[in-house]
Amino acid sequence: MKAAWNEGLQTIFTGLLGVWYVGSGLGMRELWRDRNRQAVVVVFAFISYFCLLSAGPEANTRFRVPIMPFVAVLSGLGLARLAARRHASR
Repeated sequence: MKAAWNEGLQTIFTGLLGVWYVGSGLGMRELWRDRNRQAVVVVFAFISYFCLLSAGPEANTRFRVPIMPFVAVLSGLGLARLAARRHASR
């Protein structure tokens, strides 16, 4: 029972992380469209550095912690713009 519960939570959190990553990609696209390219390059380099750092053989989720506020802000920007566009098209 406990293993199934943990597996279910892991699936939910992995899905949420996927939504954050897709949203941050949308946020970076929106910043790029707004001609704020310097911010995109800096944030992309910062996030990429920590993603590469946390992808090694000795990786741990603690290496992802410093980038999650940036991913969350970009995700919020991307998802908010997506919602605004969908609302404006109605």
